[in-house]
Order: sequence, then structure tokens, then C-alpha cells
Amino acid sequence: MLLLLEVIWPFRIASAARRKGGNFNAWLVCATLLNGLLVGLAYYIRYRDRPILQESA
Repeated sequence: MLLLLEVIWPFRIASAARRKGGNFNAWLVCATLLNGLLVGLAYYIRYRDRPILQESA
């Protein structure tokens, strides 16, 4: 469970923010330091209406 909260959850939030145009490093650091829950809510509020960006090949 600790692995999920401290490693996987912050990485998933940062990856989702990057896909919608956010800064991966900033979101990863914030999610790691704030344990993800508050950052997850902030991500949802900020990026919920933005479309997912297409990766360039």
C-alpha cells in the first residue's frame, strides 16, 4: 500500500497532467510532497475540461 501511495499515485497524477499540457516535474514533486490526495483534487479541478494532447511521433 505504501508503494501505491508514495510512488505510483504521484507518477500517475504527473503523467495525466503532462498529457493535458501541464508540467510533469512540478506535478510529480507536489504530489510526492503532499501525498497525492490534495494534488489529485487540484489536478481534477484544473484539468478536467481540457482535451488530451496527442503525443508527437
